[in-house]
Amino acid sequence: MTTTSTKKAAVILGSDNYFHWEFAMRMTLARKGRLEDGDQEE
Repeated sequence: MTTTSTKKAAVILGSDNYFHWEFAMRMTLARKGRLEDGDQEE
């Protein structure tokens, strides 16, 4: 029981961390894309 509960907790925490990481990466890429677009326009 303990092992199963631990695995479930790890999956929940892991997916939560993944969503936070994905959001952070998308924001970073969006910022880089905007900066690159600005440099190209200039």
